[in-house]
Amino acid sequence: MGMLLWRRVKALALAGGGRLLWLAIAVLLLSALLGPALREAIRRGWSGLTATVYHTHPSPTVIVSHLQRLNRLETARQITNHIIEVEASNGLPVWLAGERVLLIARAEAVAGIDFAELKPEQIQVEGKRVRLQLPPPRLLHVSLNEAHTKVYDRKRGWLVFQPDKEIETRARQQAIEEAREAALKGELMELAQRNAQERLTELLRSLGFEEVEVEFQR
Repeated sequence: MGMLLWRRVKALALAGGGRLLWLAIAVLLLSALLGPALREAIRRGWSGLTATVYHTHPSPTVIVSHLQRLNRLETARQITNHIIEVEASNGLPVWLAGERVLLIARAEAVAGIDFAELKPEQIQVEGKRVRLQLPPPRLLHVSLNEAHTKVYDRKRGWLVFQPDKEIETRARQQAIEEAREAALKGELMELAQRNAQERLTELLRSLGFEEVEVEFQR
């Protein structure tokens, strides 16, 4: 406490008697105790008001790199069951010199988005808004579930002593082809596009964007 302030408080106390003396002492004590804390509070409050806030957004190139690391985004799956019958003969009746196989198969078709060809110009960023143009979903792969695929019945003609290995292969190929056709004709692609839009919107929002627009090329 400066000497000038002390002299003024002392003069005020002497002029006003005992009550003002005690009041003056109380003011001095409060000023001594609260002065540093009050100055610090004011300093912190001012710093908070004038602090710089930084907002960053990924560049289009970074986003493309991130999506490309996903390679293929599988967004929809379809399971189908197939009963395939294949016959093999050399012109003679099957019961004499041919073979018949009955295959029960379960196939899995997976659809989604391939990011391999995604280019930076297909992503437009404006502040917290991003617009993404994607290729249409496509069938990524079709395979058989080996745990649920087996030869249910096999019959050979009287003159056939060795089983034909090719006949089972053809039956399996037929099951995969049927599963592929079912996937392309059904609702799998529509579901794949809808799921891809939802998942990519969620991904881009997690990167800090508030407005996300995901479109698909035709």
